[in-house]
Amino acid sequence: MPKETFSVQVYPDDRVVNRTIAEYERFGWEVISNQRMQEFTGQTSYGDGSSEKHYSTFNKITFSRDKDAAWYEEVKAYETNYRQLEKEAKRLQESMPSDTYSGEPIAFPKLSLILFFTPLFLVPIILIIRFCVRKSKDKKRAAEWEQTQKGKVLEQIAKIRGEIGEKQAEMQALVAKAEIAMKTKR
Repeated sequence: MPKETFSVQVYPDDRVVNRTIAEYERFGWEVISNQRMQEFTGQTSYGDGSSEKHYSTFNKITFSRDKDAAWYEEVKAYETNYRQLEKEAKRLQESMPSDTYSGEPIAFPKLSLILFFTPLFLVPIILIIRFCVRKSKDKKRAAEWEQTQKGKVLEQIAKIRGEIGEKQAEMQALVAKAEIAMKTKR
């Protein structure tokens, strides 16, 4: 009876661990082990000769599922589709502009000449004006995007979430059938 196994690392918080386990159990995975791990990440040395070691802590959860199960291929296809929908929803969410400053550096042509010939009290004024112009352009672009694209993106996100919900319902029904089938085989 061939088995498929894999491990995932998650933040060591009970809610995160339980949410991760529940997510993978929907697709027929069973928990083999759940270990809290510490990994050496480096060491800081101080001038007085002492040092401090640094570790990262995470939970390593190992899952397994039976490849010979009657539901394996269908569940695997649902899981693949679910992961693709998750990636698409994340990509769409990240494509939405934020209301914060874009963080792009303000570049002046021949900045050294400007600083050399311009009295120092004018430089902050120029920077403030440049920042305000950029901020107004960012707000204008965000408003244009919101008028033209936001509705479409939100519709796509809602559609993908609806599809995820449908697939989860189908998965629950399939898992219930598989459980009944497994009980009747015993």
